[in-house]
Order: sequence, then structure tokens, then C-alpha cells
Amino acid sequence: GPASGPAFVSLAGSPTLAFVWRAGIKTLIIGGGTSHDYQRWFRVADLKTLNATEGISANYTETTGGHAHEIARGDVQIISNNKPFADAATKDAIVRHVQSGKGLIGLHPGLWYNWVDWPEYNRRLIGGGARGHDKYGEFEVLVSGPGHPLMRGVLAKFTLQDELYYFEPDAQGTPIKVLATAHSKAKNKDYPQVFVVEQSKGRV
Repeated sequence: GPASGPAFVSLAGSPTLAFVWRAGIKTLIIGGGTSHDYQRWFRVADLKTLNATEGISANYTETTGGHAHEIARGDVQIISNNKPFADAATKDAIVRHVQSGKGLIGLHPGLWYNWVDWPEYNRRLIGGGARGHDKYGEFEVLVSGPGHPLMRGVLAKFTLQDELYYFEPDAQGTPIKVLATAHSKAKNKDYPQVFVVEQSKGRV
């Protein structure tokens, strides 16, 4: 089933990741790395939530190479890993995925400056990045873009327990449109919490 993880098959003579997809929006979560309980939250909780949502078929993997074929097949990539991508083909496929008009979500650790060998990810795809965050704790999120479809049904303000990321837009990067912010008491500054990256085609 979708939560059982990928199977390895051989395509054109090389080991390649392949997933079982149901009907719906094909959504791949790429997780794995340090400092987060990937199995509990990104695999079990997020995968369960997505697969319980009508019209979505989701898979999860912590393998960060050999994805080019599956990325080309998919509709939405959720980048939540902070471990390195294992091959250039996977990184190139993620860029092509966005250029073709498909969806990408940078989720929590996927918004960090993780990859010094891939600056294009933060600058071009995500529009910036984070290098720090508040200690885990409660903070308030304020919706600044209530008319956007992503914020439909979201309260105008709400609190949650998490790490408030210090996401900074890149002045030379793809512009972002902020939809929700939070105020860091430690930095005495507001930071984007939900935003869209204004790609010419892809939806990020």
C-alpha cells in the first residue's frame, strides 16, 4: 500500500525507485535526515493525513537518489528532508517538475539552507531560506493573505507548538508572496510562515 514505502525496480538497467499510486494527485514526500522524528511526523502523520484526503495519493521516502522517473510521474513534491540529495538527476528532475507547472511544497526542514552544492534550490525554487529558529514552543500565526485558496478555512490567527523558523527571502531570488506570519520574541521580528513563490509556471 502507499504507506509501505517504495519498491526498487530496474528501469533501463539501473535501480530506480517506483511507488504504488492510487487515483488522484500523486504526492511524494521526501524526508530523512537529522534533528526531526521523520518516521512519526512526516511519514506516519503526514502520509495518513494526505491519504485520508479525497483526491490525493501520497507516498513517502527517505531515499534521496534515483527519483527522476517518479518525480516526472508525480504532481506534487513535498521536500522535508535535510539529508543530501544523492544524485544530480534527482535535483534536475525537481527543477524540471516546477518548470513544467507542477507543485512543490518546502516543508519545515525543506526551507533550511541545507545544500551548499545546490544554491538553486533556495534561491530559485524556494525564494530564500532559514538558518535559525526559535526554541520549540508556542507562538501565534497571523494570516495576512486570507483571500488566497491556500488559506481557505484557516482562522485569522491561531497558536501552535513548533519551531518558529527565521525564513528570510533572498533579494536576488524568486519573489515570494507572504500569506501568514509569526513574530519571534527572540528576534523581535516577523517571519513568513506560509507563502507562495511566484514562479512563472510551477506552484510552490
